[in-house]
Amino acid sequence: MSPPALRLRRADEARTCADGDGSTAPAEHRAWTRRAHLRHQVRGARHHLPTLLAGKGLIGRFAYLVATQAVTVLLGLVYWTTVARLVAPGQVGLASTAMFAASLIAALGVLGLTSLVLVVLGPADAGERRAIVSTSVTLAAILTGAIALGVWGASRFMGPSFRRVGADPVTALLFVLGTSTFTAVTVLDAVCIGLRRGPVQLARNIVSAGLKVALAGACVLLGFRTTTGLLGAWDASMLISVPIVPLMLRLHRHAPAYSLRQRVALVRRFGMLSLRHHLLNVAISSVAFFLPVVAALFTVPEQMAYFSMAQLVSASALLLPFLLTMSLFVESSGDHELLRRNLRRTLPVGLGCCLLVLGVLEPGGPLVLSVFGHNYVTHGLIPLRLLLLGGLPYVTKDHFVAVRRAQERLGEAAKIGAISTLAEIAAAALGGWLGGLNGLCFGWLCCTVLEATYFLPRVLAVLRSSAPTPTLGTELALETVALSEPNALR
Repeated sequence: MSPPALRLRRADEARTCADGDGSTAPAEHRAWTRRAHLRHQVRGARHHLPTLLAGKGLIGRFAYLVATQAVTVLLGLVYWTTVARLVAPGQVGLASTAMFAASLIAALGVLGLTSLVLVVLGPADAGERRAIVSTSVTLAAILTGAIALGVWGASRFMGPSFRRVGADPVTALLFVLGTSTFTAVTVLDAVCIGLRRGPVQLARNIVSAGLKVALAGACVLLGFRTTTGLLGAWDASMLISVPIVPLMLRLHRHAPAYSLRQRVALVRRFGMLSLRHHLLNVAISSVAFFLPVVAALFTVPEQMAYFSMAQLVSASALLLPFLLTMSLFVESSGDHELLRRNLRRTLPVGLGCCLLVLGVLEPGGPLVLSVFGHNYVTHGLIPLRLLLLGGLPYVTKDHFVAVRRAQERLGEAAKIGAISTLAEIAAAALGGWLGGLNGLCFGWLCCTVLEATYFLPRVLAVLRSSAPTPTLGTELALETVALSEPNALR
């Protein structure tokens, strides 16, 4: 017991003994106890404040992750609002197509390195830590750059939006560079979390998002209102933010350098572990990257612009229910009773948040989309409403994944997640082929509703279950979920 708590307990016992003759009123005793407890809590808060501000501990790290998400979303909304008002929809659609494709390539080509660095950096010595970071960033950037080059080569067969991106060599090269850079900064963000340096991740994201807004504004003022200008600003903002991480982390520069043979040995040592993490991440969360790419395959650039803004608004509005499932996973791992108690709160609150968002944005959608321009209201309102409706069934899916992660039933989560992802992609593609942009969103929505009939009973069964769950470290849980959805569009 801490000294303040011990003093409080002794004072309470002494007070009780003094009041044994009934000379002091119970009300006065309760008031004194409440004041003492309040003083104790204030002292505790002062003691833990430096730890929270440093981003250490579970709550401190979670706070920085939420702050990073909030800053990225808000500055992303400012960026896309400015761009949509001042740049033609066709150019916006091509830029968003390239950024969505970069997100998908990064998700598929990072090979679990973002999760691997979370696991292995902590216990590694200084030299090995530096080698793991540099090798992971280099491998991920080279591999995803190669995939982006392949996409460029095949772009003539991938629909009108990709065809126009690949037709201009400068735009295509900026797309390849942006894909490699986006993957590199995603790995660097994971390194910051793995080393318990949340402030570094937050600083890099603030600089990158702020520069993207400033550079895009400069391009518009200088007359470069094209896809090339938008992608150039995106690339430059990420490249400038890269040095922030090594400078602030101050990795041991005097540690012995690893040779190429030693780095190959590291790849062989951690390769299978990284691939297992990769398969799980792709199976569970890849649909967020596939859906916009499917839209780009079936729509012209102007329609892609309308879909991008609708998807941006819906994803931002429905972020809170996702963060609730993240909190459920982090706080309940390894404790079945706590999982049940927290689930009783997060499930209705998540559904309530979705209903609140629907109550505001379904009728208020035209007003929200009007900040991007009149054409976005005309052509993006139906996709926005369909995507927002998908938030309700997705609450059950996110809760199912969070519960299975907390129970360490990762194999089942990966298998069901992969089937669900493939089903949603197929439904969206069928809808896009039959009905264009609106049909794509409607097909995806129907699939999510059908999936909810599978996920909801299994989530509710946890509330009635009494079986214990295996233990999973809450810190690793937080880190893994935090990296589940990097989004280049933001």
